[in-house]
Amino acid sequence: LTTITGKLSPRADLWVYLLVSTSAALATLVMATSSSTILETVAIAMTSLALIVALFVSLEFRFQPSRDRLTKSFGNEHNNMTMELIFALFALLLWCFVMGVV
Repeated sequence: LTTITGKLSPRADLWVYLLVSTSAALATLVMATSSSTILETVAIAMTSLALIVALFVSLEFRFQPSRDRLTKSFGNEHNNMTMELIFALFALLLWCFVMGVV
């Protein structure tokens, strides 16, 4: 896959895979919950938030300027913190919480 401004990062496909798997998980949660308990509602909300994060990052990876903002390091030389890493950790925490509830 290429964009107008160049080749896509290999990680762009991984974010799309996360988007698809989160969509499948959300669909499964919605279909499987017959009685809406508070934990089921929270699990659906957290999975929806993970879906939004995956959608946002996968769309941002499609274009060079936004991809550069996501992957630009803003830490010091020993700390390579990027916005992509923050979004990935947030998505991981959401998934861990939802899997703990389910």
